[in-house]
This record gives sequence, C-alpha cells and structure tokens, in this order.
Amino acid sequence: MDETRNPSSFYSCHVLPNGTTSDRGDRNALIAFLADKYTALRVAGLKQSPQSFSATLDGELRLTLPEKLKRIQQHNKHILVVVKQSSGSASSGNPWYDSPWVGQATLFGPMRWEEYIAPLQSIPLPEALTDDQIQLLAGVHGQQSPRTKLGTAFWHMTALYIDVTHRRLGLAKKLCLAAFEHIKNESVAKGYQSALLRIIIKPTNTVVVDMYRSLGFDIVEGPRATLAEATKCAEDTDSLPADYREQAAYMGRGGLFMLKHIDLAQEREGS
Repeated sequence: MDETRNPSSFYSCHVLPNGTTSDRGDRNALIAFLADKYTALRVAGLKQSPQSFSATLDGELRLTLPEKLKRIQQHNKHILVVVKQSSGSASSGNPWYDSPWVGQATLFGPMRWEEYIAPLQSIPLPEALTDDQIQLLAGVHGQQSPRTKLGTAFWHMTALYIDVTHRRLGLAKKLCLAAFEHIKNESVAKGYQSALLRIIIKPTNTVVVDMYRSLGFDIVEGPRATLAEATKCAEDTDSLPADYREQAAYMGRGGLFMLKHIDLAQEREGS
C-alpha cells in the first residue's frame, strides 16, 4: 500500500499484557522489558507534551523497577501503545514490541458506578461537585436508573499521547478506535449490557475537542473538572502535592468532561 495515501497503515496498536500472559515464554523478562519501554515512552512524552500526562518528568525518572512493574500489572488498567512497523517486520518474525513505540493511551475499567464517581467525591466542600452534577456523568442526560447503571461498564481514558514526529498521520484516531474495540471486548466478556467512556480534557485545545467530537464524544454541559479530579481519575494520586487543596491550579474547575456511549450489541450477537 502507498504510504502517502494511508500513512497510518504502517502503524499498529497493541494492548500491553498485564502479566498473566506472555508470547515470549519468559513472562517475567517480558513484563520487565515492557515496563522499561513504557517508561521510556512516557519520559519522551513528558519532555514533549507534559500537559498530556498527570505525572511529572521528575516522578517518572525516579521510578524503581518494582514500581514500573506494578503500574503495568494494575487491576483494571489497560495500556495501549502505537507501534511503528518497520519495513518487512511482519515477515521477519520479530515481535511487535521490539519495534519503536510512538504513542500511548491508558484505559481504566470496567468500573461499577461507585468506582467511577469515587474520585469526584474525594474533593472536600465547598469545591466538590454536587450530586446532581455527578449524575450528569452517568450519560443519557443523567437519567440512567440504578438498574441501568448496574448493567453499564464505566470506563475512563487518559494520557493519550502521540510522539511529535509521528503526528498528523491519524494515529490519535487510530488509537481511540483500538481503545473502543478493546472496551467492547472486555465489557461483553464480563457480561455488561452497555459501556460508557469518560475523558477529561482542556477546553482550550479545540483541535483535540473537535477530534473527540468526530469520534462520537459529547461534552457534558454544566460541571467542569479540576486537575485534582483528573489526576485521581487517572489513578495517579501519588503525583499530587501534599498541599494541592490550597493550590488554584489543582482546584480550579476548567476541564471538560466528555462522554461516549459504546454499543455492545454487535459484540454480544457475535459472542
């Protein structure tokens, strides 16, 4: 295929194994290799686009190997990476993870409603969201019944990043589509009837907002997110400073909540 016509076809998306499977035979060696390569990708990302992550470069560089291993083996955490396929890599027999990694996104889920809203309930009054505002994050204009919520797999996506030398190739969209497919598969496998994906982004980045809208995300009208809430939703609470509640940068409400309903009907019919 002509790369100038479809450049994203020379890239592929993969979900990192969580430590329970391996295609190298030596599970421990593979997971350690992936953990180091994932850290290198995040370090590069924090140098290029620190706003894409809730973590800091200093914190990333200080991670020990056990800490690196722990985060990629975390329960209900799914890390997707974009890989640049070298010429002839498929026929050479080399595994995908030996190719250059040029992007990533992180999914958390599937979660129950209580888990999904817990980070938003941890902010003390008077800055906390009201119960009515939190209900809007259930989707369907906040009108989901308790019974419907029980059948919904709630997901959160964060840290979507593409290396600056590989942008404008449609890779962010490609990564999102891979994430949607993974959500479908995981949610159906665990018996859910529907899935709802949440992201939190800066409203000033209109290019990103428009991209997510083109992928079926809707802006939640009303409540805005704090950086502290976004950090907690990304399960990166350790990166918050001890006095974050006194810092306007962490407690000011400016982030957009965006939601996407993911149809599981087709997956269920085929399962």
